[in-house]
Amino acid sequence: MKDRLVYLAARLRKSLGAPTVHAMVPRLLLSVLVAELRRRLPDAAAVNRELHRYGFWMGDRFMAVMAKRSDLELVFPRDGRPRGMADGMRVYGAVAWYLFAGHFPEMEVRVVELEGGSAVSGVIRVEEGRDYIFTRVLSVEGVNPFYVASGAYEAATMLAFRMLELEDRWWTLWRPLGRGGIAGYYVERGVPVEELAAYAEGEHPGFFGDVPVEVTLRLFKEYLGVEVR
Repeated sequence: MKDRLVYLAARLRKSLGAPTVHAMVPRLLLSVLVAELRRRLPDAAAVNRELHRYGFWMGDRFMAVMAKRSDLELVFPRDGRPRGMADGMRVYGAVAWYLFAGHFPEMEVRVVELEGGSAVSGVIRVEEGRDYIFTRVLSVEGVNPFYVASGAYEAATMLAFRMLELEDRWWTLWRPLGRGGIAGYYVERGVPVEELAAYAEGEHPGFFGDVPVEVTLRLFKEYLGVEVR
């Protein structure tokens, strides 16, 4: 698996002309953004919602500019099978982290069966001692810079599904795990949104504490023209 990740990451970097990002510069810029949002908005929860939205905007732009369908087809199965989608999450999630952090993360991915279909549950964990864009960002209590990462993964993944013509079969949802990383789901369209939300909250208590599932659905419609019901 790691050989496959290295190959795909190298191919993406060569085709995109995109090196990995050194953490210091974007970390400083993120610190400025957090400070400005905290000055302008009433509380930490509002800041987190806005960070998620900014991340969504960035993930949408990055994917639109950087990705090619041919590269995505190396990752995701054309028939949208759950097991293949799980493999896709493992590869895509790790490569995306590598491109913007400079190393591969620890990941846990599994398929779960829910009413109406399947979902893929994934966790990307921070490795202690590694240098991350989202760590050591100056912020007040309750503000979590990892909302930028969750928003970015959400938008980039959904746009990838659109590029592969899978948006009518799958959608995605991501949130931070405190400051320990991010967690997310690929969800078959047959699964009711309410059921997935309840499952996510049960697996990760507080998952929607600051950014409800309705925020994700609204961003899909506003930025990507995709409706999830």
